[in-house]
Amino acid sequence: MVYEHMGKDATYELCDVAPEDFDRELPALFENFDGFNVTKPYKSRIVPFLDINMSGSGAVNTVMRYEGQKMGYNTDYYGFNMSFATKINPDGKSALVLGAGGVADSVVRNLVKMGAVPYIFSRTFSKAEELAKKRGATAVADAGGKFDIVINCTPFGQNLGENAGEGIDFSATEFAFDAIYHETEFLKTAAAAGAKTCDGLEMLVYQAIFADELFFEVDMDGFTELAAAIVEKLRV
Repeated sequence: MVYEHMGKDATYELCDVAPEDFDRELPALFENFDGFNVTKPYKSRIVPFLDINMSGSGAVNTVMRYEGQKMGYNTDYYGFNMSFATKINPDGKSALVLGAGGVADSVVRNLVKMGAVPYIFSRTFSKAEELAKKRGATAVADAGGKFDIVINCTPFGQNLGENAGEGIDFSATEFAFDAIYHETEFLKTAAAAGAKTCDGLEMLVYQAIFADELFFEVDMDGFTELAAAIVEKLRV
């Protein structure tokens, strides 16, 4: 739908690269493609191979060649902002962020910019501390306590039976957001406690369309309308 909307004759294909083959296969990707997306677990690993990192963080999900330079961007930041900011005004609100990886970095960066007070919980406390120091947030050793907003930035919950919200007190939570692209047990638990919820499908679509804008060096007309149409189609 995106390429049709743009009037472009293009395809988007999957390149499955095993972790042990990443360093060896990456040069071919740069040679064969003008641009490509990078997903977990390569968002940080690709950074040393870039000439210029425009992501504003240590995580890159969009790569393109421009005037002979290998450029890296992070459109997760934009995608989260476009989805999240239309659901709640986080200014002055406490926000618990689960995870300390690339997505969490984009989320915490946005929350700080929007005036929220972020707390970061990760199973590896040192990673939470590192991200908190980087973004001016607070690392917590457990997910106890009450928070106005709770956001899951971990992949825990993708599989049936996994619940990233287990043990979290949602009684005071106004809004829960999950970066996973479908309704999860985390969101069901939050909703049952009275919180408004949103999954990560809109975020996924927004960041993908923005990546296409970068690839083709255009500002797309009807961006939000196109995103809404894609989300509606994917939810069927």
